[in-house]
Amino acid sequence: MGNATIKQLSEILARAGSLLETGPSGLVPTQPHLFELLLDTIETIVFVADTDGRLRYANAAWERLTGFSPADTRGLPNAYYLHPRDQDRWIRFLDASKRDPEGHPVLVLRFLTRSGETVYLEASAQGLISNDNNCRGFVGTLSEVGNRVQQENIREASHRTLDILINNLPGLVYRCRNNRQWTMEYMSKGCEALTGYPAEALVNNKQLTYADLILPQEREQVWEHVQAAVRENRPFELMYRIQTASGDVKWVLERGHGNFYTSGELLGVEGFITDITRERHEQLRLRGDSLYDSASELPRRRYFSIASKWHC
Repeated sequence: MGNATIKQLSEILARAGSLLETGPSGLVPTQPHLFELLLDTIETIVFVADTDGRLRYANAAWERLTGFSPADTRGLPNAYYLHPRDQDRWIRFLDASKRDPEGHPVLVLRFLTRSGETVYLEASAQGLISNDNNCRGFVGTLSEVGNRVQQENIREASHRTLDILINNLPGLVYRCRNNRQWTMEYMSKGCEALTGYPAEALVNNKQLTYADLILPQEREQVWEHVQAAVRENRPFELMYRIQTASGDVKWVLERGHGNFYTSGELLGVEGFITDITRERHEQLRLRGDSLYDSASELPRRRYFSIASKWHC
């Protein structure tokens, strides 16, 4: 039920008192009324609570969802049907609706069924304010949202799993804008191990840009390589050097691609950057070893001959 419906219920109950009247112990039910019979036909729980948050009326949907009959519920403390961790939240929720009658707060709470199972209900409420501006109680609805909560929990668990995987990769996962500063919008925790800077220092260029880390003589090459790939809407792969927070120079391998709207408009660039310094140095060492004789440290004869012919 929407906020407009709750407001209508509040006004009807406040004016007509068709379901409740004020007794020594607060709000108490009156004799069944046509309005009550109509409420029993809907699937959403409609409730009235006293100023202490105890349910004094609930339509038939309450019993269908919780197993507690409305008659039994009126004599039960909240602890019987509210999850222990949500009992204080329930009181604070109702108190908020009392302080702001037009606000219609909404909150998902865990309720307990008669058999001890947990059901997730989304509560919406409004204070019943008398002519002398005192709160007589609360009227509201409880809607079953178990499937929605389950799907949200699954999504959150998936996101946590993905975060764990990403943040344990030997490198940096990123998403950035396609500008010369490579303005970062997201960087995984691998950023600090790779660059020496925490991700927060680079995201949105807070302290420095990612382009600042790339050696000046290689920045244009990196830019042109990525732009060519983006124009052709293909993945890219390139090697270049960065300078870390400690001043060390590292070789990195970057693999990425443009991220496009379905309309074809470029959103940005995303990819993965990893440290290949050790591998790159080993490649350069092996390349050097192939040119020189290890014993004499002189150029190998065939390379020397080729070089001589080249200069002739």
